[in-house]
Amino acid sequence: MSVDVNHILTVAYSESPEAWAEWAERLPSSEVVGLRVRHSEPGYVELELGNDSLLNPNGAVNGGVIAAASDQACALALLTLLPPWWVAVTTTLNIEYRRPAMLPLVFKSRVTRYSRTLAFIEADLTGANGVVASARATLLPRAVKDFRGIDVDVPAL
Repeated sequence: MSVDVNHILTVAYSESPEAWAEWAERLPSSEVVGLRVRHSEPGYVELELGNDSLLNPNGAVNGGVIAAASDQACALALLTLLPPWWVAVTTTLNIEYRRPAMLPLVFKSRVTRYSRTLAFIEADLTGANGVVASARATLLPRAVKDFRGIDVDVPAL
């Protein structure tokens, strides 16, 4: 299987938060829904979604888009803590929808607990009409070579 290294974290967040944010926005799962990094720090990201092509006929963002963007927000929060050549694999994602999600949307995602084997992340989503959803996720930090067979020197956690 060929791997596009542009989609794999090769620069640690701690080395260059700006380069990390550019990388995060270029990920296919960020681009497809139009996520942009507003703010980030270790264990925390704030993303904005303003893509009006994703609206339902009622003018709200589709719930499936909210789920995909929440998953991405949770993974990116964890990726601020991981070294290069590591990925965040989602094992659970639970979302509570509170009201229709009206643009613009802001995802605030934070790592609440983290170890070498599991990470717990929470995300709050606000829109033009207030808090619209919250998400909780469990993710596994994994070295790329663990499941892709890539021959690189992957730093340990």
